[in-house]
Amino acid sequence: CNDTGRISMLVTALADHLDVDIPDLPIAVTAPEWMEQKATIDGVFAVAYGAYTHLSPTPFVTGAPQLVKLLTEDVEKLTGGKIALGDDPTEVADGIEAHILSKRKGLGLKV
Repeated sequence: CNDTGRISMLVTALADHLDVDIPDLPIAVTAPEWMEQKATIDGVFAVAYGAYTHLSPTPFVTGAPQLVKLLTEDVEKLTGGKIALGDDPTEVADGIEAHILSKRKGLGLKV
């Protein structure tokens, strides 16, 4: 999607300007009401790019526990990104906020 490409260009420029890796940035991606499969692909791109990525409703992956573990835990060791699943807006917002605050702290920015 054009938006995904443009956002990735902005995030890359920001990381380059700060001289940090993309997974170190206090950013998060969310598709809180994705309506087509393309959003899932954009989410996987964001994870590969190193972003904390929320998808809701939960994509059709929960029948494969190893895949869920890979996308929500293990992939973070490879790319720095991971998928956060959840449909409760408050819990999702809390998770995104915690991620952003943690990354800000890691960069020495005001929390």
